[in-house]
Amino acid sequence: FYFSAIIGLVMAAIWYKMARDTPAEHPKVTAAEKAHIAADMPLKIQGKMPAVPWLRIFTSADVWGCAIAYVAFCYVAFIFHTWFFIYLKDARGLDLKSSALFATLPFIAMVVGSLGGGVISDWLVKHRGQYVGRSLFGAFTLFLTGVFLIIGSRAQDTTLAVVVLAGGAGVCYLGQATYWAVAADYGGPYTGIISGLINMAGQIAGAVTASLTPLLAEWYGWEYAFYIAAAICFVCVLPWFVVNPNRRLQVPEQVLQVDLLHPAGGEPAHDREGALLHVDLHQLVVQRARAQPLAQPVLALARRPEERARPAGEDVQQPVLGGVAGAGLHLLG
Repeated sequence: FYFSAIIGLVMAAIWYKMARDTPAEHPKVTAAEKAHIAADMPLKIQGKMPAVPWLRIFTSADVWGCAIAYVAFCYVAFIFHTWFFIYLKDARGLDLKSSALFATLPFIAMVVGSLGGGVISDWLVKHRGQYVGRSLFGAFTLFLTGVFLIIGSRAQDTTLAVVVLAGGAGVCYLGQATYWAVAADYGGPYTGIISGLINMAGQIAGAVTASLTPLLAEWYGWEYAFYIAAAICFVCVLPWFVVNPNRRLQVPEQVLQVDLLHPAGGEPAHDREGALLHVDLHQLVVQRARAQPLAQPVLALARRPEERARPAGEDVQQPVLGGVAGAGLHLLG
């Protein structure tokens, strides 16, 4: 405990010395780096956010699919967080020193899987599209996790069993980034709410794991405890297939005033007639979803106030060149 406390104090000191609220506040960030970061910042929305579209959120197949899939992720993860050490001691007969050593393997695999999975998922998105890189990749990691759990729990050799089960933990974490990427892409300004719902589903599963796993081990044996976890993985593969990561949560059809700021700040963008641009967020979301991040002057669909007052059904939206030359548009990305 003293050793852990010392590590915590050292890390706190490093964090206090190195961390800042924003990169611009850090003394070692160069002017060129600050300009590069500022050029890719999202639009700044002035004023009150629209009401949270709760009905759309709770009736979204994408939210439910991602949340149910995350149930399997957390169910498996919490076995390793809470009971794997006991499994090694009771089911595999390892002494305290050996079980402590072997118990670190799943967490090493989790670190490698978490980092590697994000890279793989993004590469697949870039080369094969969102559905392959998020949904199919997430489903594949859950399926493979279940396979590893079954094989590892049945292995007779203890070392082999531990290595395979640790591999299952690592494969499970290969898909971790997909859940949060979908939540962020779909949720946009409501990412916190979407992420909270998905995380809540996972934490409920984790709480069930902590209580159910030892009971299953006592009643049927540890092997069956892993079988149940594998079965949950196989079932929760299916929700991934209904998740369409190209969809976005549509904010209410409401035109909000948006300040299009220059990378280094400045005056709000105006069109060529001098009128402050009023940007339809829904149209920007659609444009953002269909195109790569813009690194040239932003061409946004906008409505002027007098155009919004026209009779219903008379669509007069015209492309308007925004005044943010050189800035990328990342509204909900």
